[in-house]
Amino acid sequence: MRKISLILVLLFIASCNKKKSEKPVPFFKFDEVIHYQIDDEDTITKLFQVSQSDRTESDEEFFKILMEYNYPISVSDSSFFKSLETLYPIKNHIPKSLFTELSTIFSQSNIGNSTEYACDPFFRDVFIFKNNSKIIGVAKICFECEKKSLVGAKGETLNFGAK
Repeated sequence: MRKISLILVLLFIASCNKKKSEKPVPFFKFDEVIHYQIDDEDTITKLFQVSQSDRTESDEEFFKILMEYNYPISVSDSSFFKSLETLYPIKNHIPKSLFTELSTIFSQSNIGNSTEYACDPFFRDVFIFKNNSKIIGVAKICFECEKKSLVGAKGETLNFGAK
């Protein structure tokens, strides 16, 4: 019985060491990334000056993209992507030369602790990940509060962005 316990402990230690040396597991397998951005503070300010009862459908959609963690719910939410095209005027295709680095950034991490700041996020940056022209993932990021919302990610995203 003692030998079995010793073997189990050694296997456990070996498996722990193995995990530390493994490469990070990417959240998305992609061949195209589009970065949408809004940097117009006036547009954001105006949205908050309109009372909720006076908001248009477009205002509500913009508010959901900008503020809500759980929107879109899935990568097949066509209204989200249609609104994104209209409401986020800055659109850039990320060069393929940055894909390796981007894949490393958008990977599972077992290091660091996620820090929460006491601010409400404004998701001004939205990354759309595609593979074979099909949308496979969405990452909404607030760089000011360091908060994020990932949809379609493979693996645990809890420590994404942790230092």
